[in-house]
Amino acid sequence: DLPRRVDAARTFNDSGAVQRGPALEQNQVAMEAIEKYTPPDETIVYYRARTATLYTGRRALQTASFDNMVSNGDWFMQNKKDNYSQVVATADQLAASGFELVWENDDWRLWRIPEGPVELGASSSEVQPLFDGQSITGSPP
Repeated sequence: DLPRRVDAARTFNDSGAVQRGPALEQNQVAMEAIEKYTPPDETIVYYRARTATLYTGRRALQTASFDNMVSNGDWFMQNKKDNYSQVVATADQLAASGFELVWENDDWRLWRIPEGPVELGASSSEVQPLFDGQSITGSPP
């Protein structure tokens, strides 16, 4: 019911909590890495393209297609915790495909996408639904 939802929203706001999204520190770190390591005129593949463009000023592409990513992107900011709206590939597969790992932390990997025809490389293990092997519930960060 509406009054209960309004009360829950007020409680959340009053607690000082930050809603999952671009304002979270873990996501701001990704935007800072994009700004630091990528030229302004290149295209970033990111699971929330409009957010990347807003925070970095770079063109961005949101895709789950490997072929679309390598044909139209220059950089891939890979979310290590969730595969929501991004190419599903392991670090081994991307490295075997010629991607260059430029920056990484606990939540993200920034890859330089190789030029020319690229195919998704083989992996020593099967592609997992999530990179850390743990299930994540709720909306993506």
